[in-house]
Amino acid sequence: MNALQCRTPWPRTLAPIVVTVVLLTACGGTSDSSPPVTQTTTVTLTGVVATGLAVSGATVNAKCATGTGTATSASDGSYASTLSAGAKLPCALEVTLADGSKLHSVTADAGTSTTSGNDTATSVKAHVTPATELIVTALAGGDSAAFFSGFDATAATKVTDATVAAANTAAVELLKKGGVDLSGAGNLLNAPLTASAGGTTGNPYDQALDALAAKLTATGSTLADLRQAIEVTPIPGLPAPAPKAVASLPGDLLLLDGATNCKALRSTTYRIVIPHYGGDLGSQTTQLSIDAKTLKVTNLSSGVVDTWQPNGDCRFIANAGTSAPVDVVVTPAGLLVGRPYFETEAQYRLAVGFPEQAHTLAELAGDWNGLGREMLSGTGIADATYTGFTGDFSVSSAGAVLAANFCVGTLTTCSPQTDAMAFSLNATVTPSTGGFDMSNAGNSTRRAYAYRAGGGELLVLAYGPAGSFNLWTRKTDGSLPAAGSSVANWGLPSNTNGVAGTLADAAFTNNAGSGNSYTRLSLIDGHTETLQINTPRSGYLFRAQDTATSNANAPVTVNEFTALGLRGMGLAALWIPAQGTGGGVYLSPNKPTDTGNAAVAHELLGKSYAPTCAALRSGSYRVVRLHNGSAEVFTSSLNAATLTFNAAASPNWTASPTEACRFSNPSGTVDAVVSQAGVFVNRITDSTTGTRYLAIGFPEQTHTLADLQGDWNVTGLARNSTANGYNGITATASIDATGVGTATTWCENEATRSVAGADCQAVATALPTYAINAAGGFDVSSGGQLFLYTSATGKMVMKANQDGSVQIGTPVQTLSATVGRINKQWDVSVNNVMDANAEIGLSSFTNKAYDADTGTLTRTSNDDGHEQVVMQNNPRAGFSHRAPIVDAPTTNPVGTVQVREFTALNLREAAGITAQWRPQLMADQVATNARGRLQISVQVP
Repeated sequence: MNALQCRTPWPRTLAPIVVTVVLLTACGGTSDSSPPVTQTTTVTLTGVVATGLAVSGATVNAKCATGTGTATSASDGSYASTLSAGAKLPCALEVTLADGSKLHSVTADAGTSTTSGNDTATSVKAHVTPATELIVTALAGGDSAAFFSGFDATAATKVTDATVAAANTAAVELLKKGGVDLSGAGNLLNAPLTASAGGTTGNPYDQALDALAAKLTATGSTLADLRQAIEVTPIPGLPAPAPKAVASLPGDLLLLDGATNCKALRSTTYRIVIPHYGGDLGSQTTQLSIDAKTLKVTNLSSGVVDTWQPNGDCRFIANAGTSAPVDVVVTPAGLLVGRPYFETEAQYRLAVGFPEQAHTLAELAGDWNGLGREMLSGTGIADATYTGFTGDFSVSSAGAVLAANFCVGTLTTCSPQTDAMAFSLNATVTPSTGGFDMSNAGNSTRRAYAYRAGGGELLVLAYGPAGSFNLWTRKTDGSLPAAGSSVANWGLPSNTNGVAGTLADAAFTNNAGSGNSYTRLSLIDGHTETLQINTPRSGYLFRAQDTATSNANAPVTVNEFTALGLRGMGLAALWIPAQGTGGGVYLSPNKPTDTGNAAVAHELLGKSYAPTCAALRSGSYRVVRLHNGSAEVFTSSLNAATLTFNAAASPNWTASPTEACRFSNPSGTVDAVVSQAGVFVNRITDSTTGTRYLAIGFPEQTHTLADLQGDWNVTGLARNSTANGYNGITATASIDATGVGTATTWCENEATRSVAGADCQAVATALPTYAINAAGGFDVSSGGQLFLYTSATGKMVMKANQDGSVQIGTPVQTLSATVGRINKQWDVSVNNVMDANAEIGLSSFTNKAYDADTGTLTRTSNDDGHEQVVMQNNPRAGFSHRAPIVDAPTTNPVGTVQVREFTALNLREAAGITAQWRPQLMADQVATNARGRLQISVQVP
């Protein structure tokens, strides 16, 4: 054999990354051996990255059953990624957008192949859009990012023709219910897609993505909300996703119009049940058609039209201006809880409502817990008396009740239900009927309606003709709440005669527990109480009768209750037995969580907190104390359990609570308030000289220069040229990732509005640079120190100079306003000679109207009734301005009040505070109280 015949053929020139299969023939034997043949298969992923507009310059990462690939999207959003050698389909894809959010996709099929000689090229199309993100979330049954990061041959088995088709259908149906129709596009993973870019108009798929983006903006929903809704959608061929107990809206409501002051109230038809003694089941229910945008509400039974008035976050007044206004609140899952007025009896009753849905008997299959009330005695609405009820039962897919135990009166003693019971569908859909009928031994005695929230959990509300009603939720063992977790809710009582009381505020922080017991702290009055989970039976919560002490050392009566949390609804139902002042059913709807309120940094949640303030945590605090001529900066350690402050640069002191999140020292020289983000503001009086100081403190953290990167708004005080006082300033500054200032707009003036155009200048030279200080914070080249606090909800910076100048800032953001929101705050200020002459005062305003186009916010004082206008994003984004009013009319008492001009910087979300510069008063430029001043307003928890 010729040795030269035994060699590898000359290699082909290949693409940089290919899938290659090499078939080698034996080398040896006779001289007529066939030469080896090399076959190559190249797999390329192509598609478009778009959100309505093309996404250019984005990295597209692919992980396949085996192998990977990467590419960068072009200006039109298109990309092409040739996979690594040995890669096998299917693949999952991930793109990180400019704002840090991620979109995902998967390949839908085997693609198309072409063969040339021994070479095969396969092309597979996979777009990456918000719509494909929903498809991947449905396939994953949860976290799409985790699905991508863990994608391998095992995970790839979830991606089949059948599951992809089902997930695509689920995404199309979800979007279609909100008015975004992609039903004609086909498979959204590989349908024709031309993205809008460079003047090019997008095709119908792309235009639908534009419509989706507009819908999300208009309704206040997010893609994350849609993900949460679709991840509990069953996909044939995949394991059924578990329901999630987090209260949220169902997906079919997320793209409908929402109320300005309540993301959870959407434009749709609501089923309302008002349990009371009545002649038939139909008299206790109605339907309301609600236009959430205008708050026009039409009763479909009576035809009466009302316009609700916003009364805080997710709180409304119906029948406003009448002698019997109705208080209505909305839970984060979209349930309505209210107290309608019955004129004939001159009494209020309970009402519960939710968006109307259609359900099947099969959806009721499973095990249930319930709580409510049962008729005890009486012959009519005037003398009806009720007692408490709890129970558990199982239902078959055909609606038959298989087993039941009911507890009436004494909720610890239960008896089996022996009469045959069953659910059946009520086919009538007139405003007064519908839902399910419940039969007992063949007699229809109850009506029931069901509601499925965004997490997939189901609620059933059942009621009888005599005003008995029960709320049912899936039977699930309760668990101890996380230590430090907080909940704020309203409470609506209904006594044993069925008469509803008034809505009251409640808020608690949970302490660590063990076994089946834990304690919680009331943030309203500071008392501590003990609760037991899974008592008296699995899924229930029990609180024994007790006495406690408030933060004002006053006795507090703790009434016994048995409670049932309604999973995924943001609502709990309680039965309080008669104890002195009587008992009854008590509904506890959760307040909304997306109110823009601040929260303490995540790393602080595991630390102990003050007995009367969950936002004040043990640890080291950075404190800036303001003096005329200097700013004293030091650290102070806090033991929150004992309320003891220790600082080398300041006398140690022990705080005493005066109300929730407000403290003083025994001598009365310190008055301190704490925001929901854990930022505290002290007004300190020197007991020897009588000099009054302002101090601001916040939890100490370690940061890098990169944490300062971005655009910042600041406001505060700067030493004036006469060196005997301070001018008000606002500024907008940009800092790069290395700590170098790149641009600044500086506005300074003492006697006039500090951000007027004539008082502002662009600073282009000698911009400050920032360097990390080993002792904490950052050194500023222009003088002073800068400190950063990152709460759970945003960032705050505070700069202190040796001359006493001080500025407070937060990243630039565009402000909006929520109609109906009540802004309750503590106010403390220092004037332009650094005298904290004013006591810490309490003020409260309600937002009455907001014009988003002009940024005009009209708000009314809850203290004296005067009205004022605040211009949002004026004169620059993130700031607001209030013009002075010489004689603003007041209603309580009737008279007038002087409204002072201010320019404010809202740090409410980041730090729970607002900083305002108030220039000198219009008339008197001499009096002490006429001086310009910096006011810090601390959000009351």
